Amino acid sequence: MSSKPSSSGSRRASAGGGGGGSKRSRRPEGAPPPAKRRPGGGGNKGGGSPVYREPEPGPLELPGGARLDYRTDLLPAEEAAELFQRLRAELPWEQRNVRVMGREVAQPRLIAYQADGPHLSYTYSGATLAPAPWHPAIAALKARVEAVAGATFNCCLLNLYRSGADAIAWHSDNERLFGRAPTIASVSLGDPREFLLRSNADPAHKLRFWLGGGALLVMGPGVQEGWMHSVPRRAGAQLGERISLTFRQITLPEAGRSG
Repeated sequence: MSSKPSSSGSRRASAGGGGGGSKRSRRPEGAPPPAKRRPGGGGNKGGGSPVYREPEPGPLELPGGARLDYRTDLLPAEEAAELFQRLRAELPWEQRNVRVMGREVAQPRLIAYQADGPHLSYTYSGATLAPAPWHPAIAALKARVEAVAGATFNCCLLNLYRSGADAIAWHSDNERLFGRAPTIASVSLGDPREFLLRSNADPAHKLRFWLGGGALLVMGPGVQEGWMHSVPRRAGAQLGERISLTFRQITLPEAGRSG
C-alpha cells in the first residue's frame, strides 16, 4: 500500500507559500483571529514575521516534492463532537514531564498513547511512553484514516489542548523509529486551533491550517525532513478544548533495538 497521500489534482505551493492560484481559506466559525504580525511584516526583510498562507482543502504539493492532504470533513460534525466527548471522558489523560534545554518541565497539554502492542514504546524529550491497547473508537477511526491516507499506522499519540494556554512548540516528527520519509496523519476533534508549518530551507515559506472538529491533515513523505510544525500558544483567546490524534507507523521499534 502506498504511503503517499493522493496526488490527483494536487496544487503546487508557490515559493511564497500556499496553493498556486487558490483563494485564501476562511477560518472555521469560532476560530480565534491569528496573532498580529510585528510592524514591517510581509516577509523576512525589515524585521517582520513572514506572512502565513492558508491553503484551501485538498492535496497540496510543497517545494521539494513533499505533499500534504488537507480535509475538513473526514468526520461529520455530529460524529466528531460525539467522539470528542467519548475520548475526553474515557481515556487516561496525563500530563508528563519532559526535558527541554536541560530543564524538566511539565508539558503544556495532556497526552495519551496507544499502539498495536507493548513493544511499540515511544521516547521523546527524555520521556518514554508505554502504549495502551487500542480504544475501540480509535481503532475504528484509524481504519478510516488509513483508507484516506493510503498508509498503515500502528500507533497513535493523542494531545488534549485544554485552552489557548496549551500548545506544542516547533518540531518535526523525524525520530529514527518512524523510518525514512514517514507518512503521518492528524485528526482533530473539538474547537479549531491553528496548525502552523514552516520550511527549513526557506523560513519565509509558512502555512497555516485551521484544524477543527472532523478535520484531517496528512503529512506525506518529505514533510518531516523539510518542514517543522507547531500549535501556537494563544493564552489570551477564548478557546475551548481540542483533541488531536496523530497516527504514525513505527518501523524500527525501540524495544530490542541495538546501535
